[in-house]
Amino acid sequence: MPDFRITDGGFFDLNHDGYKELVFCIHAFLSKEPRAIYAFDIHNKKLMVNDVKYAVINNPVVNHNPATGFIITVHSSAPENAPGPFREYFSDSLTYLFVFNEKLEFLFPPVVQTRRKSGIGSIAINKGAELFIYAIFNGETNQDTSWLMKLNTQGDLIARKSLYSRHYGFFSYKGHSNSNLILVNRSTDEIFEVTPQLDFIKRKNNVLLGDKIHQFDLNNDGVLELITCRWNISKVFIYQKGFRHPVIIDFPELDAKHFQVSKCNFMDGGANFYFQSNGKGRYYLFSKNDFYFFKYPFYLGLYLAISLFLYLLLKLQKQNLQKKFEQEKRMTELELLTIKNQIDPHFTFNAINTLSAFIYSEDKKSAHQFLVGFSGLIRNTLNNSTKISIPLKDEIEFVENYLKLQQFRFVNKFDFAFQIDQNVDVDLMVPRMIIQTFAENAVKHGLVNKVGKGMLTIAIHPSGDIHTMTQSHRMNKPEPARLQIEITDDGIGRKKSKQAQNYRQTSTGHGHQIIKQIVEMYNRLNKTKVSFEITDLYDADKKCIGTKVLIQI
Repeated sequence: MPDFRITDGGFFDLNHDGYKELVFCIHAFLSKEPRAIYAFDIHNKKLMVNDVKYAVINNPVVNHNPATGFIITVHSSAPENAPGPFREYFSDSLTYLFVFNEKLEFLFPPVVQTRRKSGIGSIAINKGAELFIYAIFNGETNQDTSWLMKLNTQGDLIARKSLYSRHYGFFSYKGHSNSNLILVNRSTDEIFEVTPQLDFIKRKNNVLLGDKIHQFDLNNDGVLELITCRWNISKVFIYQKGFRHPVIIDFPELDAKHFQVSKCNFMDGGANFYFQSNGKGRYYLFSKNDFYFFKYPFYLGLYLAISLFLYLLLKLQKQNLQKKFEQEKRMTELELLTIKNQIDPHFTFNAINTLSAFIYSEDKKSAHQFLVGFSGLIRNTLNNSTKISIPLKDEIEFVENYLKLQQFRFVNKFDFAFQIDQNVDVDLMVPRMIIQTFAENAVKHGLVNKVGKGMLTIAIHPSGDIHTMTQSHRMNKPEPARLQIEITDDGIGRKKSKQAQNYRQTSTGHGHQIIKQIVEMYNRLNKTKVSFEITDLYDADKKCIGTKVLIQI
């Protein structure tokens, strides 16, 4: 390990000859000498020196003031490792506030601190045309009070404030126009601005700064960037004005005692600064992001886009809820209309009259049969009142009960028959009233007005091959067959039925409209296709001999 360390303060034209001199300190460890501050005149190859004789100094900082010229401040420590007493010199058992002028002479007699193994850090700061010296006198231990002091260029004490900690450091940030001095609490990583009265104004938390801070205008924007390092976490930090938006660089080879930074300019613009430590060096390019402030309109646009998306989503959801509500409302209305159409007051009144006639004639058997059929019709209607589709067997049962009651009312006016193919799945869901509506119309308008006895036939059979397979079905499961229902009567036909005297009394005019709405809703909800077609039947002489309804499901 070498017995000395050189710390440089930079290049400055101390003798005003147009050429800059290199200012540096030599910090010896166990040796008494050389412990001094130097200025090397490279142009004239001359070396200026102030031999402080055994006191330990390092980290020179040069400040220029038009009135006083160049002022050089240093850090002083008391390691007490130089052997023997040296009363005629500055013993390294004590610390001293040293301030030098441009000739490396003492600006004022050194100020001694009688605490052993402590330290003094100092810095010169311009305040207008005046220049002041700020110094931190640290205690020997954490229990000792440390002091922040402000002195003038004659060494007179102007102000002093206790710090109660040995973990404070400071620097002058030339790019920070609103502060005279920046104070750093290295134990809490807090940043304070120091006023001329030594009051502290807290500015930032969690700002990681090392013992040595370099200041360069890396991106040539007229504002200095701060470059520092933390060797214990192997990271280099670059802070901009106000300590905003730090750039963090990982550097595993980092050693704070041998960390050097220099500015450079590559012709191709590939790098503008360089730092090295422990023999490892890296080049970097630090530049301003011209699109940085576009993030604010971007964030605003993103916020508006998300807000618009949520608005449209909520609006669509609201529309869907409204649509669902309208469908449910319409279904309820259809249910009420269905009940009214199936068991209308006219039919109910006639049914009660028929029942009364049976009772009056003491035909108890017929009265009982009629009442059982009528109650079954009512029960079936109420059970299915909330459904838009029902099993085929329930629809057949309802129609059969209905036709039987109509036969009680209109004696010997018609017969009816169901022809159901054995391959028909009677559990298949069909639209409610899909058979009853047309069977009711056939009786009321076609068969009742016919001279003589009529016939109503309801034929149900598959309309396709029930074992047909599609490409999407690879299993041995037959595809459900499409259903075909034929409702045929030999009544007087639609044209003559409208001319009959009882047409207005027996027709509500809403049956077909209701079944159309039910079929439409059924198709929409079940994504299937149900259709029906009504055809008048004629003989060879063009005489109407009935009506046929073909329903495809």
